[in-house]
Amino acid sequence: MLILLGVALFSATASLSVAALESKISRSQKDGITAYYTAEAGVEDALWKLNNNTTYSSGIAANTFQPTPNTYTLANIGGDTTKTATVSILSTAAGYATITVTGKADNGTYVAQRVVEATVFQGVTGATSAVGTNAFMTGGTLSVTNNSTTMVIRGGDFYAGGGTTINLNSGGRLDLGTGYVRTSGSFSTNNAGAITSGGIVTSAPAQTPPGVNFANYRASGGYTVKYDLSISAQQTAFRNAITSSAGLPGPITLVTGNLTTNSWAANKTMKINGLLVVDGSFTSNANGSTIQVIDPGTGKSGILVNGNANITKGTYTVNGVIYTSGSMSVNNSDTMTITGAIVSGGAVNFNTGVALTLTLDTPRATAVFGGTTGTYTSAISHWEEEY
Repeated sequence: MLILLGVALFSATASLSVAALESKISRSQKDGITAYYTAEAGVEDALWKLNNNTTYSSGIAANTFQPTPNTYTLANIGGDTTKTATVSILSTAAGYATITVTGKADNGTYVAQRVVEATVFQGVTGATSAVGTNAFMTGGTLSVTNNSTTMVIRGGDFYAGGGTTINLNSGGRLDLGTGYVRTSGSFSTNNAGAITSGGIVTSAPAQTPPGVNFANYRASGGYTVKYDLSISAQQTAFRNAITSSAGLPGPITLVTGNLTTNSWAANKTMKINGLLVVDGSFTSNANGSTIQVIDPGTGKSGILVNGNANITKGTYTVNGVIYTSGSMSVNNSDTMTITGAIVSGGAVNFNTGVALTLTLDTPRATAVFGGTTGTYTSAISHWEEEY
């Protein structure tokens, strides 16, 4: 009898232990699921900010949330004080980011955490940009002639509204990777083997290069600093500012009159923070000069010229766009590295030994020329448990 009673007592205790364990497992699973969906809510909140808050969208577009990510905490999610999420947004390239969210469910006696990571990118479906898919765009003729010019273009196409002539000797090349050469006019080349592209389209639909409303920059509030180059003192002040270690203060510097860099800029670094708006022609003819354009984090950066541009000397590193309302001529320039776009309203001529590396940066082009960028979308890359 005692043995039977002991067996019954043991069975009852074991049943209670199993029931308690199952209850804990069930609660753990429930809290884990809650923590996971809390983390997903953090991802959705980050996406909302990227698409509706310019601080976040411009930060990702300009790749400024790195190396230190933008981090914030969401509390009382869904009106539930037990659910919180810590959100971290790290930009990985212009228009790209990683969102890492730690979701926490704390019922007072047990804490479950789930970490969700999502890759974020600026979608292109349904998006319109003033430059479209073009990294290089001219409304007039394009000629690359009689030279060993090397032009490497990535992330976009090469469009000319007029006739296109590409004549390269054995040392020259035009390399667009998978991008296209597109023209609405005639096309000719003496060395097809020097051209690498996804294709050459000689009957492309006509496209109008985006323009710049220089009147907006002349208006009060359209610039941060203004220099009138017809006034000797202001001309000197501009030269001192652009060649100083800090460079032009930005984000927008307006100069009225024609700008020519010659002996005063020889062997010097000219630094532009944001946009340099030249309300006149631009001539770059300074031996050994280096021209740097720095994106201040808004994407609105580059050199805008209301007239013709003639670049014969100088090493250019431009994180932004180069634009001319008139023609553009580039001859004998050392090197040009541009992450943004090149747009000209008139004819463009590249001649004799130019080395150009151009990477399309759609957010920067859109910041300068306008257009509607695509929405930011995400894909969950992985999630993991934390206890």
